[in-house]
Amino acid sequence: MITAKLLHGLGWATPVEWAAVLGDACARHDINTSKRIALFLANTGHETSGGRKLRESLNYEPAALVAQWPKYFSPEYAEEVGRTVNHAADQKAIAEAAYGGRMGNVNLGDGWRFIGRGLMQTTGRDNYERLAQTLGMLVDDLPGWIETKEGAAESAAFFWSANGCNELADIGAVTKCRVRINGGTNGLKDVQDRYFRALRLLA
Repeated sequence: MITAKLLHGLGWATPVEWAAVLGDACARHDINTSKRIALFLANTGHETSGGRKLRESLNYEPAALVAQWPKYFSPEYAEEVGRTVNHAADQKAIAEAAYGGRMGNVNLGDGWRFIGRGLMQTTGRDNYERLAQTLGMLVDDLPGWIETKEGAAESAAFFWSANGCNELADIGAVTKCRVRINGGTNGLKDVQDRYFRALRLLA
């Protein structure tokens, strides 16, 4: 059901290449109905601008850091590490402040090592380790692999299925699914637009 024509209609980059890996990954994780495929592609399309961005960017300005993570960035620290006219963003420091000490990130450098990657922006050592165990891979091999099309597709399909998103898609629970993936409703309008467009193309 996931074809190059469908992905082209949804504005994905390199649709022929993505169709090949997404078709296989989705089949393995029962993403196999119009509703499931439409909502899966809506969320992954939003997260990566249609398969174009497979690695999280932390190139934030100070004000954006404080708005995004007020618990972890004071205005003073955000000014120090955020992007300004005087210096580039210190993305490693941002990752450590935002992600260090949570999501299973217990070692120095884990926040940066396990930033969001792939079509579903797999983030945090806990999620990487869970995926590694399922695939029989070493967790340290995952960051590079998830940034490939095959790894990006498989990691996203695994996360989707493991977090009950197939069942949410079955009942058209777009908002609940977005919260399950994102932790909130960030990007919901774009996901909704992508979802209904995908449903029309799949009809």
